[in-house]
This record gives sequence, structure tokens and C-alpha cells, in this order.
Amino acid sequence: MLTKEQIAAQCELWLDETDDRLVGRDGEVLTWRQAIVSGLFAIYFGTTRRTLEIEWLRWLTERGLPGAENGRNRPVLRRMTGETITMKEAEDELGFWCAEVGVGDIVNHNCRGKEDYLQTHLTNSTRDIDDTGKPHCRLGQQLHRCIGKGAIEEKENEIFRVFASVAPITKHYFDLRPINEELRSTIWLKGTQCRVVH
Repeated sequence: MLTKEQIAAQCELWLDETDDRLVGRDGEVLTWRQAIVSGLFAIYFGTTRRTLEIEWLRWLTERGLPGAENGRNRPVLRRMTGETITMKEAEDELGFWCAEVGVGDIVNHNCRGKEDYLQTHLTNSTRDIDDTGKPHCRLGQQLHRCIGKGAIEEKENEIFRVFASVAPITKHYFDLRPINEELRSTIWLKGTQCRVVH
């Protein structure tokens, strides 16, 4: 299994790669590292052993069973009416797209470790500190509440994929000072107003 140092080295290399879909304010193509701090993108890093076609937006759904030990998933994003956003709506209306970060088995690639590293990087890179020294995450720019909370049963020789789900942010209140948590719970993705659920 990859060591923490090896995971960090691989993730740091990936963060310096560009993607033609990561376009900055002046039309320049950004690296992932630049895109994360730009405030222009909502990003979710995840891991799955399913195909990306069926899994890359599943974090938006209320999957799980009521009454189950882990309960149901609470989507981070909802419509302003409180309704959930379907995977098709997220892609067609909100402009979400997917990038594969890495693929491999648990033993040789430690995909879960890479997901944790990238989620941690996203959280630390976008955290705001208010006048009292209290940290505030940019939930909405980062689309995970906690790091490494997805349930994954790690089996040897099973193939996993690390992915990024990304949407363009067209308006937000993250830069407003003093920090206003109520206003920060509203963002616009590709021009559509959405509610961030803390």
C-alpha cells in the first residue's frame, strides 16, 4: 500500500495538472490547485468501485435506508425550494462535469488515501477565518462536509476510482466580510440559485 508520503507526492503532481474545462476569469486555463482557490468552482472529491457513469453524482442523492445504522445521505446541495437535485439536472442544468483523478486497487494505489488527501487540501485551501479567529469552511465551494466519511469496504484486488465532480460557480457570498453564514448558504451554479445544506 502506498505510504502517506507517496500519496501526497502523487496528489501534489495531479494538483499541478491543468484541465481545459477549468477556465479562469480572464479565459486562462487553470491548474487544479489554482481552480480550488479561485472561488470559481464547486468541487467534490470522491472514491468509488462502481463505474463513474453511475456514481460521480450519487453524493447528491438521498441514498441509503431510513433507520439503517448510517442513516441516509444528506445532500450538500438542494434547490432553493428544498427539493433534491437529480443527477441529470446537476449535469444538464448546473453544469457539473467529472474528471478521473486516479484508478487502481487498494493495495497498490490506496485510492481512499488519495480521496482523503484531496478533500483535506480542498478544505484547508478554502477555509476562511473570521475576526474572532474562528474557521469557516466554504461549504458549497467544497462539496463534502467531512473528510473521508463515505463508506467503502476495501477489498484487495478490487478496482477503485478517485474522481472530481465540478461545477462552475457564477455567484457566491464567500468573500463578503464580516462573514455571514446565512448568505454563504446560497450559491449560483451555472446561473441557477442553490441552497447549501450544512
